[in-house]
Amino acid sequence: MKKKEKLELLYCKALEVFARYGYKKATLDDIAGEIGITKPGIYKYVKDKMDLYEKTLSYALLRWQEKVVTAVNREDDIIRKFIVMSQKGYDYLMEDQLLTEVLKKDPTIFPFSTQVVRFREVNNRSLNLIKYILKEGIRQKKFSKVDIGRTSILLYSIYRTFIVEAYVISDAKQIKKIYTDGIQLILNGLIERP
Repeated sequence: MKKKEKLELLYCKALEVFARYGYKKATLDDIAGEIGITKPGIYKYVKDKMDLYEKTLSYALLRWQEKVVTAVNREDDIIRKFIVMSQKGYDYLMEDQLLTEVLKKDPTIFPFSTQVVRFREVNNRSLNLIKYILKEGIRQKKFSKVDIGRTSILLYSIYRTFIVEAYVISDAKQIKKIYTDGIQLILNGLIERP
């Protein structure tokens, strides 16, 4: 098995264990047992349990994010790209029960600041996707001219708030209805047009 495949197996099994027990109760012995290696074998890939946790979450978040990017890239219309980006990010998380369980146990995965260093790569990729869609929508004259930097932070903040509300605090299916209405409000605006 190649190193990349071994890492993916390690991260997938670690995600299962962290979902089941949470970070504090999960042990490297639990994870090693899932893979069929010894605890020292894990140290070939990570420094300690926290390093494994952070790398596992980065792997899971990037995998989730890649599904969203793939879905967005299938669309031609920029408004559809925006809708798909918004909805698929929410929907794909609902499908990923393991990541959802980890989120419930550790809501700090989605901090309320885009400046937090934890998962900076994931945050930046999300912000860059939003910026790309905004720039393209403005270029095509389908979106109003807005400050792309500030608007992308606003939209990402709304998204993170709904993720935490849906998957950590409340019922994801009920919150999705509110989220979907919010996407339409963002696209159509609050002001009635004649």
